[in-house]
Amino acid sequence: MQNDTVKKIVTGAFFKDEDICTDLQTTFRIKGKTIASPGNFVTISGAAKSRKTTFAFGAIASLFLRAPIYDIQLLGDSSDLLVHIDTDSSVYSFSKQCNYFMKKLKINKLPENFLLFLFREY
Repeated sequence: MQNDTVKKIVTGAFFKDEDICTDLQTTFRIKGKTIASPGNFVTISGAAKSRKTTFAFGAIASLFLRAPIYDIQLLGDSSDLLVHIDTDSSVYSFSKQCNYFMKKLKINKLPENFLLFLFREY
């Protein structure tokens, strides 16, 4: 039984010529260069206080504004579900980022399709 399961997984994962994308799409750009395409996850990491959250919120704002911010741009449908997971910010710092984001978009409330998670142990 276990052998059949492994065989099924390996067979399903085999990459064939017909799997090659001919219409390459871009969902995330930095300085005009493709960073991600559909199906990719983007993780932003860096040293403490290196403005990772600012960078992420700028990218997300660029999707709604349909224009680059800080020479980065997220492309796609702004009505799609967006998830931001932060593991580093304090509630105060994260609130400042949310306020900056709303000010940039000239809105008073975060979009309903923008889910924010703040995982930080105190």
